[in-house]
Amino acid sequence: MTKSMGWTVRFHRSGYCWQLGHFARRSWWGPSRFAAIFLTLEHPTHGNYIVDTGYSPAFFEATRYLPERVYRWLTPPRLDTARTPAQVLVRAGYTLNQFQGLILTHYHGDHIGGLASLSDIPIHYRSQPLEELLQLNRWGRLHHGFLADLLPSDIRERGIPIVEEEWVEGERDLLGFRVQDYWKDGSCYLVDLPGHAHGHMGLYIRGVDRTWFYIVDATWNVPAMLASKRVPYLARRIQLDSKVYLETQERLRQLHRATSIEMVACHCLESLRYTASE
Repeated sequence: MTKSMGWTVRFHRSGYCWQLGHFARRSWWGPSRFAAIFLTLEHPTHGNYIVDTGYSPAFFEATRYLPERVYRWLTPPRLDTARTPAQVLVRAGYTLNQFQGLILTHYHGDHIGGLASLSDIPIHYRSQPLEELLQLNRWGRLHHGFLADLLPSDIRERGIPIVEEEWVEGERDLLGFRVQDYWKDGSCYLVDLPGHAHGHMGLYIRGVDRTWFYIVDATWNVPAMLASKRVPYLARRIQLDSKVYLETQERLRQLHRATSIEMVACHCLESLRYTASE
């Protein structure tokens, strides 16, 4: 848990997948757990929000058959007991009807896999990248880590699109990034972090006493990225655009050098310390 300018930010886990630690430049090269982390944001004015969802049993249903089954083979997921997103939130003391919205950072299966268990919550999403993914055939969607069956059928009805025309050039700390001041009060900026996936974005939370940056999947190992350690070849190959991905990482390093801002990534081992109390 962390606090910043009225926000209480809590980190939760809903399953994990197995993948080579080498992909994230971990000390152990072989099979490693990559936790599926999602967030809750609590604000006295704006209310409570969820950021992404982690996995749920719906992921297994969406990957029962080929070609989608390949996704499950490449990143074998595991769900802990009572670790669906809805169950995690209830265990953390929430009721599902107290959330004003659910923000999606991008459309990979480990970030939208729990949408089915979080019905009726308005979804804040980037509609243009989603429509581009929906235009692909099943093999094309698989190539981009997108499982359309994980989307609720009423996403357009209960969804709140993030308007692409409202992205602007960031100022001060966020110079060089495209941003949206989401609640128009400087407390939370959506930040475009291209290269990893269609519509991939992070959240920059600015507080009076503390500012931190949730960069989601812009890296899987924050210390390695900040130390300019080379991203492994295979990890570069599976990005949407490896050149842009590396450029985004360089901008993040420049930001960190200038500000020493704390950066947190979804699958980074450092992030697990925030979920240790669950």
